[in-house]
Amino acid sequence: MNALIPLVVALQMGCAVVDGDGMGRAFPEFTMTTFYMHGLPISPLILLTRDGKQHLIEGAANDRIVRDNRQLLNMHGGFGHFICCGADANVVKNMMVSGTLKLAYRLGRAMEQDQLSAAAGWTAVEDEWENSIYGKPTLLIKGTVESVVRTFDQEQIVGELTIIGKQRFIGTTLTVSFHNEFIAVKKEGQYLVMVPDLIIIVNAKTFLPYTTNEIQRGMSVLIYAIPAPNVLRQKQMIDHVGPQAYGLDVPYEPFF
Repeated sequence: MNALIPLVVALQMGCAVVDGDGMGRAFPEFTMTTFYMHGLPISPLILLTRDGKQHLIEGAANDRIVRDNRQLLNMHGGFGHFICCGADANVVKNMMVSGTLKLAYRLGRAMEQDQLSAAAGWTAVEDEWENSIYGKPTLLIKGTVESVVRTFDQEQIVGELTIIGKQRFIGTTLTVSFHNEFIAVKKEGQYLVMVPDLIIIVNAKTFLPYTTNEIQRGMSVLIYAIPAPNVLRQKQMIDHVGPQAYGLDVPYEPFF
């Protein structure tokens, strides 16, 4: 829903849409954006809460605006729509992860086409990833979810899950940490993948993705790793979105 709202508004208003976004993947914090890294002011921010009331937050530092916005959202059921980071399109284009809207469209088309099998559809999806600013997906494991541990900490879902390999992955066990989103994969205590590189868990039969709150013990899944765009691997971004931003005491190592 978050990704589609700007498209709906643009369609209603007859406005153009810049092809890209400030994250290039999912992150749990509003400040984890390329806009924030480039110092684009969040102010003014206009929030529409579920009761139909408008709230204007302006004239403060980015961190203060984010904090005030979160408090208002929590006071109104945790749901709302807001608009912020106003800037000229030519300015924004130089700050964002470009091409992500067209990529999402192409990925969706690849999955919805009448394929001989879901696996064939996923092969088309892999091709789309490889022909983008991201890298080609690498299959880390096919297996069964052995355990899931979730806690709710500071308004976010935190925990880890364990996958036991099967077929050619028999004897392999992977642990996936999550912090609203999947943030790291470990094998025998060693990190294989970490944010901002993408970790995608899909249904082993349908290849449809799971979110962190959908994973349950006993599910048959595939785990893929996808290299993040270079813009997310810059040092300034790693400081905001890398493993240490989630409390992982390990330096970022790119996945290739």
